[in-house]
Amino acid sequence: MVVHARVIDATHLELEEPIHAQQGDSLVLSLTTNRDVNSDRASWIALSASGLAEAYGEDEPDYSARQGCWAPLEPLPPIDTRVSCETLRTT
Repeated sequence: MVVHARVIDATHLELEEPIHAQQGDSLVLSLTTNRDVNSDRASWIALSASGLAEAYGEDEPDYSARQGCWAPLEPLPPIDTRVSCETLRTT
């Protein structure tokens, strides 16, 4: 569960939403500032981009974002998903 909070002072936080805990319950907190999250996110995006650049060669189809999802600009050929028992035995 992720809950955002504002620091009131060194021992108090103001939660943006209620949590499901009873008075007296002990909680384990992992604290991250927005700066840390944004920096970490940028690092993951850069790593993903470099991994994709290595995975796909120059002759790959061009991809572009369309309506919130990635789609090839050219239609891909149909894939035969039928597998026979004979095919499985010979591989």
